[in-house]
Amino acid sequence: MAGGLGDLGQCIRGISYKPSQVKAEETQETVRLYRSTNIQDGEIVEEKLIFLPNSIVSKERILHYGDLIVCMSNGSKALVGKSAPFRSEDNCHSVGSFCAIFRTRDPELRDFVRFLFQSLVYDRHVLLALAGSSINNLKNSDIERMCFLFLSINKRLLLLPISLTR
Repeated sequence: MAGGLGDLGQCIRGISYKPSQVKAEETQETVRLYRSTNIQDGEIVEEKLIFLPNSIVSKERILHYGDLIVCMSNGSKALVGKSAPFRSEDNCHSVGSFCAIFRTRDPELRDFVRFLFQSLVYDRHVLLALAGSSINNLKNSDIERMCFLFLSINKRLLLLPISLTR
């Protein structure tokens, strides 16, 4: 069977903010903001974080354990689409406007979805979405429409061999 990422979860675009809203340091009233530079080799790097008042961050945009942070826009095509799993229980993190959160509907499928985001098929989908554009930008719908072939056996999803990892 074929299924889109939108069948497995939801893509939530990051936060836009004004420079005047950035706080100099972290407090109990701030949220840590990850940007595309914080995604390196499939992991989150805790460097050069931005702090924003939590009053401007909706609950939907607060990262949950197991969410994927996805780079949606960048000057380099090679960086668009890269992702990293969020592995913290803290509820004081979000992402900037050039990133998105991919939140899996079923927590049991987080590892499977993370695998899809690291596959060659995903890479091809990203390249196709960016083809013909001088702006390296993915929309939420670009991610949610990406289709993969997989089998469902006793509520377990198995990716078919056509979707090999990098």
